[in-house]
Amino acid sequence: MSIIDTDLQSKIDLWFQYDKNPETLIQVQDLVKENNVDVLNDLFKKRIKFGTAGLRSDMQPGWSKMNTLTVLQASQGLAEYYLSINQKEEQPAVVIGHDHRFHSREFAEFTCKSFLLKGFKVYYLNYGDDIFVHTPLVPFAINYFKAAVGVMITASHNPGKDNGYKVYHNNGCQIIPPVDAGISTKILENLKPIENIWDSLENVLALVGKSNILDVYEDITQAYIHKLKQKLIFNELPKVSSLNQEPWFVYTPMHGVGKSIFTKIMKEIGLKENTDYIIPEKQSMPDPSFPTVSFPNPEEKGALNLAIEAAESHNKIKLIVATDPDADRFSLAYYSLKSKSYKQLTGDEIGHLFAYYMLKNGKYEGGMITSTVSSGLLKRLCAVENRPFKEVLTGFKWIGNAAKASNEPVVFGYEEAIGYMFPELLYDKDGISATVVFLQLYEFFDKDLDKVLNEVYEKYGHFKQNNSYYVGRPDQQAHVFKITREWLEENYTGSETKFGDFTMQCYRDLTNGIQYNADGELIECDLPTGSGDMITYWFNLGKNNEIKVTTRGSGTEPKLKVYIECMSLVDGQTATLVAEKMWNTLQEILIQPEETGVYIRSL
Repeated sequence: MSIIDTDLQSKIDLWFQYDKNPETLIQVQDLVKENNVDVLNDLFKKRIKFGTAGLRSDMQPGWSKMNTLTVLQASQGLAEYYLSINQKEEQPAVVIGHDHRFHSREFAEFTCKSFLLKGFKVYYLNYGDDIFVHTPLVPFAINYFKAAVGVMITASHNPGKDNGYKVYHNNGCQIIPPVDAGISTKILENLKPIENIWDSLENVLALVGKSNILDVYEDITQAYIHKLKQKLIFNELPKVSSLNQEPWFVYTPMHGVGKSIFTKIMKEIGLKENTDYIIPEKQSMPDPSFPTVSFPNPEEKGALNLAIEAAESHNKIKLIVATDPDADRFSLAYYSLKSKSYKQLTGDEIGHLFAYYMLKNGKYEGGMITSTVSSGLLKRLCAVENRPFKEVLTGFKWIGNAAKASNEPVVFGYEEAIGYMFPELLYDKDGISATVVFLQLYEFFDKDLDKVLNEVYEKYGHFKQNNSYYVGRPDQQAHVFKITREWLEENYTGSETKFGDFTMQCYRDLTNGIQYNADGELIECDLPTGSGDMITYWFNLGKNNEIKVTTRGSGTEPKLKVYIECMSLVDGQTATLVAEKMWNTLQEILIQPEETGVYIRSL
């Protein structure tokens, strides 16, 4: 029988010393009584790591999980970090919001108490019963109030067992290095719960003064809607109520928080629920158990099925738009006149449409930004149309910060994982503003998305993706990258390296700072290095076709992500077939599921 070793026992003892939450205390006490060493090791041996994505894990007791104690420790350290860099005499401020997930309100209130007890003014977005906000309101409010920092309690589109702690810097962007390291250090220096932190929020306010926390939900909601209308609404949307017609689109918030803010916006511009649009009842209200979807992510296969059924039952409504549970991501499906069926677009295809709309509308003057794992079409479009373009590392933290720091105006940024940003409004992805802009786009292009996509590809090239992921533990993912680097060391000989039936020109390993150019010469990396495992490969398929492949580990989920894009100047079918063939070749040579243990999740 396994026994609790000295190191594990010391970590458990410290937990009993610090934790005052009856629920998690009892859970740990029961595990100790049962001598459940395997589970205790999982919960206590390692500490949950704070990074640029903040914190994210399943909700259980223990140092490695999301719970009241780890959240308050993170909040204490975060407050200390921003006190250390805020040398102004006036009182620093924090914006705090939360979604509808299990324990989100609890985690947000402990975050409030931590900052209040550290001397901050708190702009609280959820000061009231049953108020849930979508994530983009936090960065919007940071800029609106000129706050020092912001925290959103959400796990975005993760399963219902998870929760997260997302941090925004004083510029309204997600944090990037070295800020994350500085915060992490302060967290580790402030692990002991501060005095009064386990008191109720009311008692803490009685101690520090009620004037130090402000209920800003209504003010920020109205400010957000006003700016969205002012900066992003240029075309009037059809109102079928005056035409005695069926609703013209379906919106699903995917059991998330999107409905409240979305219906407010629609009312402002004259569109009525159940008249101009419908929301599927089973997915309309916030529900942290996500009962109708296996994974509450609108880009997952089958996630929009219920919304499509609702569209079909209303005389085949042609457009379905969706946001993920915290409403910072956007996806869609539409009835294709060409295929006579509903088609869900990929994140890149939606990005192509947005970029083309930015160009054709005539109201948006400025450049565009994408991440390195997103489609190359925007780079081609901007080159052809003489617009500024920038490619950055994976993640909206890089896209947002690049747009904020740009000397030239930026009108659009996106990442293939259905994230879309309009800097006129805020410097982060936002599913609600993306939905509103797309509704205008749909009308602008006369509701014919098949036609406009074909027009885009005929003009700039047929860019087709085969993006997906393997599920795997960190050690299994590390095994894949070990095999990959060994293969490259043994086989890469320059720009004519054979890779199955393909010819590899060059590659870039951002983890180790290695990059070769198209001639097979070692050069300096064109993107920052050391940001986790990510390797990109370029292949030569003749003058009319190009292919780019990236493999990387996810920073927030147990996924090994694979991005494959083929550009063909010939036709889309060629690009699609080549991308599919590359997936199989990559799996055989580098991924090796039977050897590494990673697998493709079946739906």
